[in-house]
Order: sequence, then structure tokens, then C-alpha cells
Amino acid sequence: ETDLEKAREELNDMKAQVRTSLQEVRRIIFDLRPMILDDLGLVPAIRKYLDEYQQKFKIDTNFILLGKEKRIDSVLEVAIFRIIQEALINAYKHSGANRIDVRLEISQSQVTVVVEDNGRGFEVEKVLSSASTGEHYGLINMRERAELFGGRVIFQSEPGKGTKVITRFVLDN
Repeated sequence: ETDLEKAREELNDMKAQVRTSLQEVRRIIFDLRPMILDDLGLVPAIRKYLDEYQQKFKIDTNFILLGKEKRIDSVLEVAIFRIIQEALINAYKHSGANRIDVRLEISQSQVTVVVEDNGRGFEVEKVLSSASTGEHYGLINMRERAELFGGRVIFQSEPGKGTKVITRFVLDN
């Protein structure tokens, strides 16, 4: 191999590394504040995230929109999006589910989000009480994020029966 061939090979490797790094930076920026939320709103952002989630984790996802799609306060949109992300990541990490339904219901007075999986389930009280010891931050994060915006999160689960995360926000009209 000549020096020129080696240099070309190294240059091609570096190009590939730069491309990979750029994709990673874009993903990190998207994760910080999904621009699609600003541009298109909550529903398209959820659809895009679910498509990516399904491809990455090989878990079937189903999105159901009830009510009329409308823009809500942008800070609340981010909170809802983050709660959905957290519920989906928890399902991937802990549930063993092969299907997850995400329902978004928008009415004049409230927004309700339900993330339901068919996984192994868990004992809600036991897990929530152990969250204060440093485990299971995801559940606490969802609850605190919802409460920050006057919302409420309910976790419904039991071993062998899957998990349902229900989040409700009252809208100021």
C-alpha cells in the first residue's frame, strides 16, 4: 500500500466518523428541544418519535388521537412529549412489552395522555417507594414534570398485566 492509499483510507474513515458524530449531535439537539414541536406541533412530534422508537427497539407502537388536533402552550407540549418519551423508555427497559399504545385526547378543557404496554407489569406502590432510594427515577420524573404544569400522573400496573401511565392536564382557555 502506498502512502497515498493509506491517506485516502484514513480520510474516508475520518469522514465516516464526522458523519456519525454529526448525526449524534443532531439527535442530542432534537432530544433537548424537538424542533418539530415548534414547527409542526405535538401530534407530528409524537408520530415521528414513535416511528423512530419502533425502528430502534423493535416494539410495535400504535398512536391514537382522540379529539381535534390543536396547538397548546409550547411549554406544556414539551412536558407532554417528555412524559411520553419517559414512559416509552421505561417500557423498553423494564416491561418486556412487544406492543405499546399511545393515546392522546385533546378536548377544550384538558389533555389526557395514556401510554399502555402489554409487558410484565410491576407493583406500583413498591416501585414508587423504592424510587426515593435512588431507583426508578423515571416514574418520579414523570410525576414531577406533570405536577409542575398542574397535571397528574396515575400509574396502573400489576405483575403479569402490563402497565398504563395516565397523565392529565387541565387547559387554560
